[in-house]
Amino acid sequence: MTPIHNGSSIYSPMKSQGISTHVLGSNKSSFYLAQGHFRMNQVPSKQYATSTSTSCSNGSRNNHSTGEQRKHRHTERPREVRREVSTLSASASSGNLPENGTGWLNSAEKNKILQLVNNEETTFESTRGNIAFDEDIPDLSIDESEHPAGNMCELRGASVAEVDECVAVMVRFKWAGSWGGNIVSLGGTFNDWTEIPIQRSPSGDFVLCLTLEPGTYEYKFKVDDRWLTSLEEPRVSDIHNNVNNQVTVAEAVTYRWKKEWGGSVVYVSGTDSNWTERSRLEEEDNGDFVLRKCLQAGTYQYKFIVDGEWRCSPDEPTHRNDKNCLNNSVTVALDASVTMFYETSWEHPKCLIPLPSSDPSALPTFTEVPMSRTASQGWMRVRVPAASGYLKRRAHVQEEGATAANANHAQENEETQDEDDEDLWDRVIPALEFKISNGEENPLFDLAPGGGLYKCPHAGGYKLRKGGLTPFTKSRGSAIMVVSDLDGTMVGHGEEMDAGTLSFRRYWQDTAALAGGVLVFNTGRSIGQACHLFVEKRDLLAVPDVIITAVGTKIFEREPSFPAESTEGWKEDLCWAEKLEQGWDLEAVRRACELCVNSYPNLCSWLDRGTEHPHRCSLSIQVNALDAALLDLKTQLLEMDIKAKVIVSGVGEWRYVDCVAYNAGKLEALKYVRRRFGIPKERCAACGDSGNDILMLEGENPGIVVGNAQPDLRDWVLNQPQTGRIVLTTQSGANGILEGLASLYLF
Repeated sequence: MTPIHNGSSIYSPMKSQGISTHVLGSNKSSFYLAQGHFRMNQVPSKQYATSTSTSCSNGSRNNHSTGEQRKHRHTERPREVRREVSTLSASASSGNLPENGTGWLNSAEKNKILQLVNNEETTFESTRGNIAFDEDIPDLSIDESEHPAGNMCELRGASVAEVDECVAVMVRFKWAGSWGGNIVSLGGTFNDWTEIPIQRSPSGDFVLCLTLEPGTYEYKFKVDDRWLTSLEEPRVSDIHNNVNNQVTVAEAVTYRWKKEWGGSVVYVSGTDSNWTERSRLEEEDNGDFVLRKCLQAGTYQYKFIVDGEWRCSPDEPTHRNDKNCLNNSVTVALDASVTMFYETSWEHPKCLIPLPSSDPSALPTFTEVPMSRTASQGWMRVRVPAASGYLKRRAHVQEEGATAANANHAQENEETQDEDDEDLWDRVIPALEFKISNGEENPLFDLAPGGGLYKCPHAGGYKLRKGGLTPFTKSRGSAIMVVSDLDGTMVGHGEEMDAGTLSFRRYWQDTAALAGGVLVFNTGRSIGQACHLFVEKRDLLAVPDVIITAVGTKIFEREPSFPAESTEGWKEDLCWAEKLEQGWDLEAVRRACELCVNSYPNLCSWLDRGTEHPHRCSLSIQVNALDAALLDLKTQLLEMDIKAKVIVSGVGEWRYVDCVAYNAGKLEALKYVRRRFGIPKERCAACGDSGNDILMLEGENPGIVVGNAQPDLRDWVLNQPQTGRIVLTTQSGANGILEGLASLYLF
């Protein structure tokens, strides 16, 4: 299984006997169809040859579905990017797989496949296995005219020095069904933001796979007429603060079925899709069937479907699963790309990368790659594939190591090595050389000390700050999520608390946020009160990605085009609100609470009748009447058959009693946000200082109780099992959060 260095997206080819031309980007580059391949007529001189648009701001989408959205400049809609994963179920009869594209496996097929792949009684002593599907399942093969089989693209207008090779890679885009929406489409810089409809898969998610090429691209999902970003994927903002997802395909796995092994129609399926999808391999000129697919780092098992039969490749490693079934296996390492973060006051800097040249004496020419804004103020980001020479040398070193034990094989490799690359193996070739311009008409440049180019020796992450280039390994690690209470935890009164708030902000902006971290405030404040805090603690308080309010009944996501202190800068998560509607009856809850207030005059009073927060009614109850009032309230709710949760918080003579939707609450909201952003529970730390924070500290995720915690919370910590999940810090406030993150190895 050969790792192939690749980048981002472009149209996949479609068979056509004639030629059809469409303008796909603002740079006037055009593509046409010829002999089953997409060809590019012209490549901009100051951009990657594979890119189809100039500045990322040209294609950026606002989160608002308003008339401000830019209209497409082309007059004829380009033919759709080929859908490698079809929304149709695949044809089910044996040997009658879809002739084009990729099919979903319906439930009957999947059950048979899992029986075949995981059957304890089946041992694959050979590399062949047969699968037979039910005769009565309809043939849902894809129409040739809409989804032709051509899969490789070829560039024109670019010299060999500009583009070493053209390799298409399958990349998977997903909008989870749990995120809401019934009509979903995808648009991005790879097709000038032309919408590509996505149908719902059998799993309930909206999934689309496109063939992509080297480069970095931005994209967004249109969900029920609203342009939204996936929270599971990297997000960047342009110079107009429009937030988009970003993808850089820098490494792929190549699935290959050789001609001499036989077969005319070849698919592959595996654990990367839980054996629910099968992807079509395309026939190359030498007769081999090939598919290049983008996968996350990890180990996968897979198997080929050749003319309806399940078979293993004899050239690739095999592994028996826990059911004793033999499958091929592949381990995908971290991709060979460079992610560079740049601290600057320039509004739209560009990363200038020298193009390869066969003439060492010629002046270098550069390709310009626009840099994207990050969530951290003053930091820009660019991610590009590593240089081709670096990859070739790395592959050569790996091959030498792999063949060292086989002298004959090593001799054969030496004899077939290209003479043009002989000097490549003896040179240290950096993964990236670059300089930075301010992007203006009369540019200023940021050069390495001594006036040369900055050099990133290896693939990975780097920071460039005040002329110093340093490794940033956290950019390749797993992101963290910090869910913190505000008052008494993240902020407080006095110089010591303010100093801690500032220290956390610096850490978050310069490290955690750049590494993809997610900051959430889980507060008893309303969204308006939280916004006021950004004014009160200006330049001290880090700006979060999400704010949870009203005992977990409202979730707001940050809209970067507005300042943090503006309520317009916080968009309510309507999917969460819709989820809370299930089984909730606000009027009935009001009646139950009203009976409680009337039964305990001067001891129970209203705080919120559900007018401010429609999924919460809030009371204040004197502590001496608390037990009796709670019993009456819960009895009333039970008699009315209302699904609700009663939450008690606060200290002192009066307690807060919140009656909320049964599936609401601080912990439930935390889990929802964590899943939305794709953060594992062990990478999510909840932080608090008082008893009402127990509501989010009692989950399975790590917890941090700061040193200035109130006695009731300290008592709770004392009674928890000593598993190391909960950390009680010595330092107070935000400094305690930093101490806790370090103790939990999340810093």
